[in-house]
Amino acid sequence: MRNLRRLLIGGRGPALERYSIDEAFAALPELSRENLSRVADRLRRRIRRHVGIPVRIGIGPTKTLARVADLNGKARKRAGWGQGTYVCPDEPEREELLKRVPVGDIWGIGSAYEKTLQQKGVASAAEFRALPDPWIRSEMTVVGLRTAWELRGRSCLDLELVRPDRKTLVRSRSFGERVETKSNLREALATRAQRAVEKLREESLVAKGIKVFITTKRFGDPPHYSNGVAGSLPEHTARASAFAKASRRLLEPIYQGGHGYKKAGVCLYDIRPSRPHQESLFGQGRKEGEDLMEAVDQINRKHGKGAVGLAAAGLPEGKGNLGREWTMKRQKRSPRYTTRWDELPVAHT
Repeated sequence: MRNLRRLLIGGRGPALERYSIDEAFAALPELSRENLSRVADRLRRRIRRHVGIPVRIGIGPTKTLARVADLNGKARKRAGWGQGTYVCPDEPEREELLKRVPVGDIWGIGSAYEKTLQQKGVASAAEFRALPDPWIRSEMTVVGLRTAWELRGRSCLDLELVRPDRKTLVRSRSFGERVETKSNLREALATRAQRAVEKLREESLVAKGIKVFITTKRFGDPPHYSNGVAGSLPEHTARASAFAKASRRLLEPIYQGGHGYKKAGVCLYDIRPSRPHQESLFGQGRKEGEDLMEAVDQINRKHGKGAVGLAAAGLPEGKGNLGREWTMKRQKRSPRYTTRWDELPVAHT
């Protein structure tokens, strides 16, 4: 994402919101539609040349109209009419464009609202934005009203240049095989806790609450069993050992023998920034714990994830435990050419 910011508009770095792993919004200067089209095409070629991936670019006066332009650019590219870039036109051409957009394809309109609109006879984005504001507010809340305003060209969704504060953090994965022993569940939960706390440290956060949950396969024999329990640590922390111990303790009241468990995970909550932070009167060496975790993170960044970890989590994947039932099945995983040196293809002469 930092590289993308440098590539935008000659490297001057406009405001950029990272919306998801493969989507972003950027604030562009007010230019004519022809010039905006040149900007989009230049950016598409720069990203392809410097990053090596193809992208689509939709430009509009609001976020929602930019998404409409992106969908239209996608359709045009499939039809062989362009390279995946499109600038939303002004009225009345915009009205014609919105008539071709199904109401279910509007950004922010979920399946429930789509059904409500279809029952009212609304089939396109153009028909949706023409509805009376009081009806939209009554049936679709203020969120639906903002979507309609955005389709009319009134910007209601500002760029989120700073990510909102995280409330929870979940780490869970299905097992490759059914897990039937408590010891293996302990290892799996310690691994999930370790991964969750690594993410906390990446984002300079600490947490105090933890919930542990386990579940069997929903349809199978014996009958389905699922349960979870929450607990709290004495103080906010990002130490992996504290959460691993808590996961071990919380497993005891919910574990039932005789089941083959299919999934387990942890959810961290009561999250706050690591600084400023009020120390506990009976704190357990916060500074020493931070130094240890920083050393672990540095080693793992240098030598690869899992080079150093908790003994309670067992050996990392790829270090002799691929046969354990709580690890994922990865026989059909695609090679990770872009992130792993040891998986790069080798050319033989």
